[in-house]
Amino acid sequence: QNIFIIFDEFHNFSYSNIFNDDDYINKIIKNNNHNKLYLSATPRIYELEDKKDIDINELFGNYIYKMSFSEAIYNKYISDYEIYMPIFDMMGKVK
Repeated sequence: QNIFIIFDEFHNFSYSNIFNDDDYINKIIKNNNHNKLYLSATPRIYELEDKKDIDINELFGNYIYKMSFSEAIYNKYISDYEIYMPIFDMMGKVK
């Protein structure tokens, strides 16, 4: 009776997961008899991003806790990093 469901990486949900009543994940999301927690380090649901009529907070509720990358780096929860991206010319040589 006291079921608590944790959805990790929920940004990977598909449109079907969220809106298709025959989808098993959708049935769990819509089940109001259980407590649910949605976790993600990626605050985007890519498949829903271009749909202007969808409010993610309306679907999953408001944020309980949110931390920026800069705050996590400052607090040493994650490592600071630099990205080096090589640029190739038409012959495949690094510029």
